[in-house]
Amino acid sequence: IAIFSTNITYEKRLEHSLIKSEADLESLVENIPYAIFSLDLDFKLLKYNGAFKNFWIQIVGEEPEIGSVLPYEVCTKANLNDCGMLFQDALSGKSTTIERIISLQGQELIYEISINPAYSAHAEVIGITVLMNNITQRKLTEGRLLENQQRYQSLFDQKVVVS
Repeated sequence: IAIFSTNITYEKRLEHSLIKSEADLESLVENIPYAIFSLDLDFKLLKYNGAFKNFWIQIVGEEPEIGSVLPYEVCTKANLNDCGMLFQDALSGKSTTIERIISLQGQELIYEISINPAYSAHAEVIGITVLMNNITQRKLTEGRLLENQQRYQSLFDQKVVVS
């Protein structure tokens, strides 16, 4: 009778560390306000977070389905008529950030949209990752600040007439 044993402590620690790291990353992605989704090379939906799910429901009226091709009607409704070109740029390794006004439930919202290539562990492009940040409040604040600056500047520019 022969008995063999292998110490798997290192492998178990590595597995535990990997599981924890994945859970931390998942928590981070789910809890940021950006709508995030990824597509494969055929533009099929691979993964998304809760913010994207809410965005999608507002545009399409139903939950997104993993494995479904991103319909161009979503791009049109999201004021991304050039999404095909932007997605092709991402597949060629180019990242692009744009601002778009998107109408949701009767409101015009301003989104900063970042379209990026997704890479494998071997540095090959395997799809696209898109981050969408609602910057409407920031843009409104910037506009108000600019208006106030112009108003105050015009007050200082007026010449005081002394009699």
